[in-house]
Amino acid sequence: DYPCEAMGDRMTDWDGELWSDPRKESLLAFQAKRMDRCKALGADGIELDNMDQHDKDNIAQSGIDVSENENVAAQARFAKLAHDRGLAIVAKNGSEVAAQLAPLYDGVWIEHCAKHQECNAFAPYKGKPVVMLEYEADCFESDWSTCQKKAGYFKPE
Repeated sequence: DYPCEAMGDRMTDWDGELWSDPRKESLLAFQAKRMDRCKALGADGIELDNMDQHDKDNIAQSGIDVSENENVAAQARFAKLAHDRGLAIVAKNGSEVAAQLAPLYDGVWIEHCAKHQECNAFAPYKGKPVVMLEYEADCFESDWSTCQKKAGYFKPE
């Protein structure tokens, strides 16, 4: 069962989705059980969503006051849980902490990095699986399919 004490307020963008406090031991234990189940079912890896609880807009929305350092420490613990089980773990968004988490995560799933002009923040993931999603038709001009092969794909800031 999801730990009630780790629940925050509802997300305004996604009906029915709640924020979580990544610092809670009960959430870590809950995620450990989920990872055990994923491993037992034959999964190779996992992705945890909403890794940017420390963002000021998200703090206002979530009701959970998490500092960037606290959030990075929590995300590192999740990565260790996955790796201890032989699972890969993929980061999700979080441009502000991408460089800090890249050594710990096996890849990254990025939404709207071109739209928000933050693709360069994910340069530390070069050489790892990088999935970049732009939901609108006015995508960034780079060839997404070759981003891992093309030298200089990540443009200097």
